[in-house]
Amino acid sequence: MDTTRINELLQKTVEWNKEAWFTKFDKDLEVKMLMEEVGELYIAYAKNKKLEIVDALCDIMFVATWTYYKSWDKVPNMFHIIDMSHDPIENFCMSISTELGMFIWRRGDENEYIYAIKSIIIISYSILVHLHWQEKADACYAEVVRSNYSKFVDGKCKKDKNGKVEKWPNFSQPDFSKIIWQYD
Repeated sequence: MDTTRINELLQKTVEWNKEAWFTKFDKDLEVKMLMEEVGELYIAYAKNKKLEIVDALCDIMFVATWTYYKSWDKVPNMFHIIDMSHDPIENFCMSISTELGMFIWRRGDENEYIYAIKSIIIISYSILVHLHWQEKADACYAEVVRSNYSKFVDGKCKKDKNGKVEKWPNFSQPDFSKIIWQYD
């Protein structure tokens, strides 16, 4: 399976975050942002909202990619896809919550954390591929990257008091309807 396109998009994710000045590694903020996205995934799954599931998986990849980069100073390489032919989303949500929760509680080993982050990226992408074939998975992630770039005005972004990028009036939500038109 060719992973060239998704690897290019992961690089764009790192570029976006560099432009947004997210350079300081804050483990608590990283975990909080990941858990927020996992919560959105779980809610979308519980409501069987396919487009929201895709959005949440892409957002998880976006946050986890930057976390990985800040920790290892390199872009994660998507070198394989995991078979996700069983119903993986609920187990995935529970696993991420448990892993990140245990990590916070133990203040675990940094390498263990980074391994978990890379696993989150690979599993999220694998679920996308399983749900929508690889071309559509890549196109969905590209749409999230595009949407995140719409948060910039004149090459700048604003952050809220928690350090997250705010959405300016020109922000546009990801639109998966042209990519995955047969859902929802």
